[in-house]
Amino acid sequence: MIRIFILCLLTTLPLIAQVNNTAQTLSPGTYSLSVAPIYIEQADDDDLDIYFFFDYGVRSGFDLSLRIGTGETPYFGMDAEWELFRRVPYLSFSAGGHYQNGVGTDATLLTTIPLNHKMEFFTGIDSDLEFNSNGVSDELWWALGVEVILRRKLVFLLEGDVPLSADARPQADLALKVYF
Repeated sequence: MIRIFILCLLTTLPLIAQVNNTAQTLSPGTYSLSVAPIYIEQADDDDLDIYFFFDYGVRSGFDLSLRIGTGETPYFGMDAEWELFRRVPYLSFSAGGHYQNGVGTDATLLTTIPLNHKMEFFTGIDSDLEFNSNGVSDELWWALGVEVILRRKLVFLLEGDVPLSADARPQADLALKVYF
């Protein structure tokens, strides 16, 4: 079953990072670093980028995230996440902004369900508004993913995003996350 789920996520090309998170916030004073190699298929040029995600637990139920993408078109983004429901199923809301070829806003409503003590399933709605030289585009996705605990402070994330609006593209990412 897990193999079929992973295969489905991997076939949602083109690839790019999107949510890269579960609905659980970091404990106060805890931080994490994620690294995600991203393949982006575009009409005029394919690109392989590396994205870095820095997360910090500010207080119970609230964390901040910084995202930096390297490559031909650099990416910079930040968001704040609030944990709305701290029991199974976990529920969070995040909002923020980013810059890549123009300014954009982000909002995500996410839920997480533990599958066992080593794996969690997360899903939710992710939206972006992009303001660039082509005008404004609204992008909406249904995000689906799994987080697998490899070691006590090391996890692997796999995510696929199904487009729900005309401006959105299918997306997926793989990431390693280390907690400090």
